[in-house]
Amino acid sequence: MLISKVFLFAVFCFGICILIRQLERLQSYFTFTKSMMTNFGTLYFLYSLFCIYTFQFNFRFVVIGLFFPHAICILVPFFLYKFRRNQIQKSILEFLDESILRLQAGLSFRASCLNASQNLRGHGGQKIRYIVETVVFSQHKISLFNDQILGEFAKTLQKIDELNHLSIEKMLSYREKLRM
Repeated sequence: MLISKVFLFAVFCFGICILIRQLERLQSYFTFTKSMMTNFGTLYFLYSLFCIYTFQFNFRFVVIGLFFPHAICILVPFFLYKFRRNQIQKSILEFLDESILRLQAGLSFRASCLNASQNLRGHGGQKIRYIVETVVFSQHKISLFNDQILGEFAKTLQKIDELNHLSIEKMLSYREKLRM
């Protein structure tokens, strides 16, 4: 009986170590705050105690129950990445629509981009605001992004800013390219 309790404790500690590593990886990929990570850890701890108490006579269920959250932490990044990518693409399209309208109304390229980026919300809006502010307020090239869509968007905005006299046409063609 003592060996089984030591085994459960070892599995529990090993599970916490693995979960911490997986949550740190998720935090680096996505915008999770430290408080959310603490909540995930506390939830896993309570879940583990529940599994150990509920399945205390069947060790297979305990081990399966303890490693179930790990499987979720491995699968979640794939779905979150796809969701975030779609969200960023929708934000870029909203930004392009609004900035094209402002350009057609007579504002300059930089002013229309700044005004259009202020209305965006969410994770995609933050990324787009960062890119627009970098293009508008600095002469430096934007550092490379991990995301292909954001990198292409940043390069396109820089090219449009350099060729200011063709800004409406280039934004319209980029918008059509994204919609396809």
